[in-house]
Amino acid sequence: MKRIAFVTLALFTLSCSDSKKTTPDAHLTAELRNLYTSKQYFDLRDVLEGWDRDSSSTVLFYRGVVDNKFHRPESSVRYLQAYVSQAENEADVDLLIDGYEILADNFLKMHRYKEASETFGTILSTFGSHLDPEQVADFENSFTMCDALRDVPPQTAVIQGETKLQTTDGYLPVRINDRDLLLGPDTGANFSVIIRSLAEKADMRIIDVSVDVLNVAGMKVVARLGVASRVEIGKVVLHNVVFLVFDDKDLYIPGADLQIKGVIGFPVIEALGEITFGRNGEVLIPAEPRKHSIHNMCLDGLTPLIAGIFRGNRHTFCLDSGAGTSTLYPSFFKAYEEEIEANYSASIEKVRGFGGYREIPAYRMENVRMTFSEKEIFFKEIPVLTEYTLDNSHYFYGNLGRDMIHQFERMTLNFASMCFVFE
Repeated sequence: MKRIAFVTLALFTLSCSDSKKTTPDAHLTAELRNLYTSKQYFDLRDVLEGWDRDSSSTVLFYRGVVDNKFHRPESSVRYLQAYVSQAENEADVDLLIDGYEILADNFLKMHRYKEASETFGTILSTFGSHLDPEQVADFENSFTMCDALRDVPPQTAVIQGETKLQTTDGYLPVRINDRDLLLGPDTGANFSVIIRSLAEKADMRIIDVSVDVLNVAGMKVVARLGVASRVEIGKVVLHNVVFLVFDDKDLYIPGADLQIKGVIGFPVIEALGEITFGRNGEVLIPAEPRKHSIHNMCLDGLTPLIAGIFRGNRHTFCLDSGAGTSTLYPSFFKAYEEEIEANYSASIEKVRGFGGYREIPAYRMENVRMTFSEKEIFFKEIPVLTEYTLDNSHYFYGNLGRDMIHQFERMTLNFASMCFVFE
C-alpha cells in the first residue's frame, strides 16, 4: 500500500509426502521469489500447495503473501508475524521490509488503522537507511493516512436482507448519514471518494490531513480524509466508512464538463460479501454470499485481480468496474510486441483520472478475443499502452472495465470465495 491508487509462467509439480519440515532448495526459493516479485499470485499459490507442512521462514513469508492476496488477512497476519520473528536477523532486508508492508496492508484491510500506522512507523524507523527517497515518501504518506485514522473504529457492515437497486447512468443510490446521494461503484478505487461540498452537506467528519493519491493516469492529487458514521446501500448498513475527500475542482474534468461527485470504493464493495452487476443497470446484493469452489480472483493491495487466457497463455489483469473501457498495459505490449507493431496502427491515448489526464503512446488492437472465467470476451477495439502509468501497469496485463462486464447479462464478485462469475 506504498501508493494509494484508484482507479505464463512455468509451474512446478511438487510432492511433499514427508510430514517433516523440508526447507525449499535454492532453485525453488528463486522461483518463489520470481513469482512474488512479478506479482504472479495465482502461480505462487499453486506452487505453495505442496509445502503446507513447511515452517521455514521462506515458506512462512510466501504463505503470508498468498493469504494476503486471496483475502485471508487474519491467517496472513499469523504467518507474517512468525516470519518477521524468525527472519529479523537474516540478510534479506528487502523481503523483511515487504513482510512488514504486507502486515500493514492486512491491518488496513481489517480497518485496524492504529496497528497499520505502527507497522508503517516500524518500517520507517528500522529500515529507513535501506529505502530510496521515493520509497520513504510513499511509506510516510501511508503512515500519515493510517495515523490520522488511528482512533477511528473499524468499519462494520450489517446486511439486513437481499438488496436490489437500479443504477442511474452507472450511479448507485446511497444514503450517507441523512443525505441521499448517487455514487458510482468502483472496484478500481482503493477507497471511497467524495467531493468536499457533498462531504460537508452529509455532515461527514473531515480530518484535515493531506494525503497524496495517485490517479489512474499516474498523477498525484492531494486529498483529505473523511469518516461517515453511517452509510446505507439498500438493506446494507455500514458504520465508520473512510472516504478520500477531494476539493470539488480536483474531480472536475474540463474537457467533458463533468463534475465527478464521488465513488463507492473497494472497502465498501468487499464488505457486501457478494455483489452482482447486471447489464441492465441492476445491482444485486444477497443476504448471504454463495459458496463457490473456484477461486479465480485475488487482490494486490486493494485492487481486484483476475486471470485471463490470451493465445493460450494465462495473464493477470486488474478489474475496474469504474472504468468505462478496458486498456491493455505495457506488459501485454512487450509480450506481443512483434505482432502488435506489424498489424496495428500507433496512436496517442488520453488516460484520464481524478485531477487530470496524460497522453500516452499506444496501439489500437482490433477484434481481440480472450477468455475469462471460462467465457469468451471480445473487444472490437482496445488500446495497448506502451508507457507505464500506475504501479499496476508495470506488472499486470491490463485494466478491464465495463465494456468487458457488459458483454454478459450479469457479473458477480464474491469476496467470501474470492471468485468472479459471468452469466
